[in-house]
Parts: sequence; structure tokens; C-alpha cells
Amino acid sequence: MTININEQPNVRFFINYAAPKYVEWRLRLLSEWSNRAIEQDGIVYTLDLTLQTPVNERYSEFFITLPGSQLEDFDLQGWYKYYLEGSDDGVEWFEVETGTVKVINDSEQKLTEKPKYIGPNPDAEAYVIY
Repeated sequence: MTININEQPNVRFFINYAAPKYVEWRLRLLSEWSNRAIEQDGIVYTLDLTLQTPVNERYSEFFITLPGSQLEDFDLQGWYKYYLEGSDDGVEWFEVETGTVKVINDSEQKLTEKPKYIGPNPDAEAYVIY
């Protein structure tokens, strides 16, 4: 599946069955490359979804709302693991589906400005087992 952010305001997301009945929907993305969520200045972003009606038995269509204009300039292009979540109250979220998605966007960000991968041992400290 592909999410093309350049198609605003009609960025769409599909699932291959009738969606359960929840009041609110969101899409959490976790990068396959860095294993991190979309984050800027300590704020973790999720994508708000609007379920399109009518829902049929074969598939469900969602429209994606990007959280603010600053993410349009962010380099989001790449492969992500997605978590489709629904909620009735906006507090307790239930995971409906997970999978892999490719995100496409046009970013003016230079290669040197991209976030760097931070591994489990960023100082590369060695240890010896006796």
C-alpha cells in the first residue's frame, strides 16, 4: 500500500474489509529504517483518519488529515509499519490492523539535514567477556 502525501487534501488509505464501528480513527507510523515514529521537537505525530461512508463489505476508505503544515516539509518518504487504531472516546485506542506502507512526498530537505539513525549503542563502546 502507498500513501502519497502530495495528493492533499485527498490523501487516502484503504483496508480490505468493512471497518469496525469506532467514532475516531488514527494511523500510527513507525519507520522501518530507524524504528522510530514521526517526531519533531519531541512531539510524536499520528495521522488522523476520517472514515468515508457508505462502508461496504469489500473495503473501507479513509481520508488522512496531516497534523499541521510543518510535516509537509518534513522528509517522510520511506517504508513504515502502520498501526490502524480506532477509539470511541479518544483516550483508549484499539489496534485494528497492522502492516507495511510506503509513504511518498516531495521534500526540500537536503540529505545532510535528514535525521540520523540512533542505535542501541551510539558511543560504540566495546566490552569484553572474561
